[in-house]
Amino acid sequence: MATNQLLQALMTGVASFSATNIDDIILLMLFFAQTDDTFRPRHIVAGQYLGFWGLILASLPGYFGGMWVPRPWLGWLGLLPICIGLYRMVVSNAEDTDIQ
Repeated sequence: MATNQLLQALMTGVASFSATNIDDIILLMLFFAQTDDTFRPRHIVAGQYLGFWGLILASLPGYFGGMWVPRPWLGWLGLLPICIGLYRMVVSNAEDTDIQ
């Protein structure tokens, strides 16, 4: 039983990694195909690492904020981007009518 769960977790991990990183692999191949004297492979590798660390640093406030926000409230935070989008849609429509 435990072997079946381990195999399932392993397959899920491989599928998730593949699905989320296939675009990154394609973009890196395209960048490496366009190297020349001014755009070297080390620039691509450095950009990849800097971008990865930038994403990690940008996600840390959300991770640590999740430790202080009560668990039931975290689900409601998903409505925040929807509310912001609706607000911006209403405000932009109001501004468009003022211009005319």
